[in-house]
Amino acid sequence: MSYAVVSDLVDEERHAQQHRKNASVELPAQVFVEAIRLAETIDFAPGSRFQESAIRTLGSFELHPALLLLSQWWEQNRVDGRLMKCGYAMPWVASGDGRYRCGCHQVPNESMAIFERWAPSIASVGNQVIVEFYAAQTIDAFNEREGLVIYHADGQVVGHSGASREALESGDHDEAWYSLLALAAFRERFPSAYAVIALEAAQRSLE
Repeated sequence: MSYAVVSDLVDEERHAQQHRKNASVELPAQVFVEAIRLAETIDFAPGSRFQESAIRTLGSFELHPALLLLSQWWEQNRVDGRLMKCGYAMPWVASGDGRYRCGCHQVPNESMAIFERWAPSIASVGNQVIVEFYAAQTIDAFNEREGLVIYHADGQVVGHSGASREALESGDHDEAWYSLLALAAFRERFPSAYAVIALEAAQRSLE
């Protein structure tokens, strides 16, 4: 066996170990696949029935069935201190180079290692995917200097949105929108990861 192959195997095992450290609970494959199906089939674009029926305000996209499914699952299975109510979630896929690719194409890749400190708000889906759970958005988390403070479900600050108060209150900016984009595009953007998860979901349904 060549040194290059040995090195690759060592890296692969190190990445697998890091992946396991990055989550506090396992999200069933069938739940994740159903969330993807709901995001694909229930249109949330401007002018859609979902958008027309929703009250446009901060967090209105958290009411989409795909995100409600994930958030409700998290509330029933979370192992943190339940500090904040969950509102939406974002998938990430391991890329094989020690980084995750975000489900939303607008977000850059991130090192796998940085997610370990956020494990209380993360679920894994098999050996390649994690789902990051965020607290429901509230205008109370807005300040003029930083914008909207974004929290993980366990209360840790993740970052800030630079959107204005007006954009938030009107629903013109909603972080959950990006989660829906990620779920709706997951099958197309990550076909190999989806195939593995879908197969597991199908096998589980037969048990």
